[in-house]
Amino acid sequence: STWAMKSGVKASGKDAMEIVSKYIADGEWKARRAALQMLVEFIRDGVEIPVAEAMAVALKGLMDSDSEVQNSAQEAFDEINKPGGLLSPEGVMQQIIQGINSDGWKARRAALQFLVQMKEQGLNLP
Repeated sequence: STWAMKSGVKASGKDAMEIVSKYIADGEWKARRAALQMLVEFIRDGVEIPVAEAMAVALKGLMDSDSEVQNSAQEAFDEINKPGGLLSPEGVMQQIIQGINSDGWKARRAALQFLVQMKEQGLNLP
């Protein structure tokens, strides 16, 4: 599993995405591939990763010039979109509920905007 699990520390979604974002911007294809592999691991480990950020990284990887990076990006994409995953109706609702229960009004507003956006896209939310 990920370094975070090895060290017994549960990374927050924000920390996880900071690491992933740093590596995806690297000039070295191995680093970019590692970023996508980490993203997949974080999602599998149940780290609460913002869907929009995860999607952005996966899309960046899919457009990469390196085929190894593209393959890892495809895996990340599949992981995000799989049933019960981040973009499943349950996953989306969980994110929205987290946002609404947040202390910050901006997070609550963003959660409601996300809800509207998902409904407009025709996602059947529970």
